[in-house]
Amino acid sequence: ADNGRMLALGVGMMLANCVAVLAIGILMHPVLRIHSPPVARGYLATRVLEASFLALGSTALGSGSLALNTVFYNVAMACLGIG
Repeated sequence: ADNGRMLALGVGMMLANCVAVLAIGILMHPVLRIHSPPVARGYLATRVLEASFLALGSTALGSGSLALNTVFYNVAMACLGIG
């Protein structure tokens, strides 16, 4: 039971990180838009993709799939690097 609670806590923290990643994109959008609207849209889109894949990975981990979590994490980091 203790391991289950620790896993739930870890997944909850990962989901909180997803919200933070998305919030960074939303909060930076008005600042970047002043300098370059296309860059602002691209940055926001990149952060939305990153947060989405991280959330999918967190959900997969909560379901017991460490391998799928790793794949989603790597895709999220690739989206961030490419964007």
